[in-house]
Amino acid sequence: MDLISERFSKILITTGIIIAIIFLASFLHKSDVLNLKYVVEADKVGQFGDAVGGIVGSLWALAGVVLFYINLREQRQAISTSGLSLEKQIEALDMQRVELEIQRKEFERGREGYERQKVVYEEQSRAISVQQFESNFYALLNVYIKIRNNLDALDGEKDFFYSLFSKMTRDFTGEGNHSERFLAARNAYESIYFDNKGRLSHYLKTFYRIVKIIDDSDLSEQQKYFYSKIIRSQLTEHELFILYYNSHIQLGRRFYPLILRYNLLKHLPPFSKLEFKSLSLGLALENSKLLFFQTWLDIFLEENLNVAYGTVDEDAPAVYNRSKECPIVAGLVTELKVETSICIIFHFYTVRPHEQNNFTTFIHSYLLDRLYSSRYEEFTVDDRITVMTGTSDTCAKYSFTLESPKELKINIDTF
Repeated sequence: MDLISERFSKILITTGIIIAIIFLASFLHKSDVLNLKYVVEADKVGQFGDAVGGIVGSLWALAGVVLFYINLREQRQAISTSGLSLEKQIEALDMQRVELEIQRKEFERGREGYERQKVVYEEQSRAISVQQFESNFYALLNVYIKIRNNLDALDGEKDFFYSLFSKMTRDFTGEGNHSERFLAARNAYESIYFDNKGRLSHYLKTFYRIVKIIDDSDLSEQQKYFYSKIIRSQLTEHELFILYYNSHIQLGRRFYPLILRYNLLKHLPPFSKLEFKSLSLGLALENSKLLFFQTWLDIFLEENLNVAYGTVDEDAPAVYNRSKECPIVAGLVTELKVETSICIIFHFYTVRPHEQNNFTTFIHSYLLDRLYSSRYEEFTVDDRITVMTGTSDTCAKYSFTLESPKELKINIDTF
């Protein structure tokens, strides 16, 4: 029998109880303790207490010690069991962590697969969208070409837009300053438009719709420019002429933001406009060379004027200065200076304009056309162009200074 057990403790307690009963019976036997007539003998009671306390108390104390030890042992076993349970819980948590890590990696692989599928889906969607757009675009482009061809075929005319151009230029006198000539040209077009509204409105609405579906599409800006250049390449110079003046009358004003955005009138030279009809550059250039000079001047301003605004600060202005020699006019160097105002200077070192007033009037109108009319900006009382001329034995200088609260830029292709 295990002496350190709960059963052994019970035996000790029971034994103590039995001994106590035996001692009590022996003490009470032939004793007058229970007889109230006699005086209790204290020495006998004390002997009984000593006997019971010495033997029974010791047995019960031993039983208490055994129970206390058992309790400590069980607590240690419980702690050991808890430790094992905790280790198992830690192992379970480690397994869960490993499973979670595996699940995370699987999720990441799934997400990567989803991202790849998403990219593929988006590319497919874009491809389908482009296909749908191209289907509508080229169908509408064919409609536009048929409408233009039908206009040419009406009344036996070989070129409907050339006939409109001829009618406008034939009756246009071109008197006054640039603003007056431009207003007269716009009024001349408005008269022609209402005389031919039945045919022109159909053409203009179709052309506007083509550009509008490009602008409203989900294509990138570069793609939009690509398709706008396709439609721009279909335009003749006389069509550009009609579109230019149409966008300046009230009925065509909603079109001009799209014209600016996609630079649709890029290939319309100023010399083709009515307000330049009676003007001469004064450099005795042939028409082909005159167009080359205007194109060269356009490119010079495109390369420098818009860039200049990014380098000039009103608080601490830094002068932007560029110059370039003209290959078509011997001895001509054009200079652009931008500080708080724009200054365009023409330096003639050899050949000079034989018509000085014509040259200054032409360049003055050219600047107003490129920086205002072609960009649908108003020349107000706050805008000013100052012309200064100077000559010496070696050089003739023509200086045009533009002051405006607006940023005067050249309209150029974004892509």
